[in-house]
Amino acid sequence: AELRANKEYISGLIGRSESSKRQIMQAAFSLLECYLNGLAWSYYNKINTKELSKTKDNLLQDTSNVNLRDKIKKYPKEIYNTELDESHYQFLLDEAKPYRDSLMHPSPFSAPEKFGGYDKLEKLYNLDKEIIVKTVFGVINLVEEIEKMKGKDMPVPVWLPELKAAANKALQPTPKSRLQKPPHPPLIPVFKNA
Repeated sequence: AELRANKEYISGLIGRSESSKRQIMQAAFSLLECYLNGLAWSYYNKINTKELSKTKDNLLQDTSNVNLRDKIKKYPKEIYNTELDESHYQFLLDEAKPYRDSLMHPSPFSAPEKFGGYDKLEKLYNLDKEIIVKTVFGVINLVEEIEKMKGKDMPVPVWLPELKAAANKALQPTPKSRLQKPPHPPLIPVFKNA
């Protein structure tokens, strides 16, 4: 009976862990897209839009029809007249985005030829902590780089330092001395010789 309880407990932990990984990944990319859309909206409402070409008007006004790659590459260039160094977003677009796509645009079919050569289901089930940590900090670093384009006298979003501190606390390795005893009984009973 105890072994069965441990099995159910471990199964529950695994399920919650997998769910949490997917939620963190979705939240990181949702934050990035919201941030970029906010930049475009704010800029669009400050400028004389009559001077924009139709292409630039569509880029900034209709954010729902602009893909993530273009938002990352084109918004900073259009808004701040500065290009982001590719090193700030390469991991996000080349390695993390396929995981994001498998979560944000799920498909019950395994059709790599339709999805840039990768299997969405495989990405969905092979999401690991390393990818998540690199994605979260990649998003934070990208936002910080874009914020630097505003100039040093401009305030950063109030949520950015708090987000970075929370990510550092939650996702960085914890020294063993700081680990707390889990709030559950040991998984394997300890037997003493009588």
